[in-house]
Amino acid sequence: ETGILVPVDDAATMGKAIPNLLEDDKLSRRIARQGQQAYKKDFTENKVITQYMDFFESVLGADGGADGGADGGAGGETDNKTDDKTDDKTDQGVP
Repeated sequence: ETGILVPVDDAATMGKAIPNLLEDDKLSRRIARQGQQAYKKDFTENKVITQYMDFFESVLGADGGADGGADGGAGGETDNKTDDKTDDKTDQGVP
C-alpha cells in the first residue's frame, strides 16, 4: 500500500481520505515508508533510464538503429536543398 485510491471526481471520498491520513500517524508513516521502498525499487533515475534504454532497444533493435536506415544513409539527413527555401517561406508567413 503506497497510497489511498479514491474514485475520479469523488470529492467527498477524497475529503474523507485526507483527514484520515492526517489523523492516523501510523497509517501515514506506513504509506510513506512503502512509497519510499517502491521508489527505490522501481523509480530511481538509473532504473528509469535502464527501462527506457531497454524499451528503445526493443523498438529499434539491439544495435540501436545504428545502420542509418535501409538506404545506408546517416538516418534522417537529406540532400534536398528545397527544404531551406520552404522553411524560409514558412518563416515569413508564406504557405
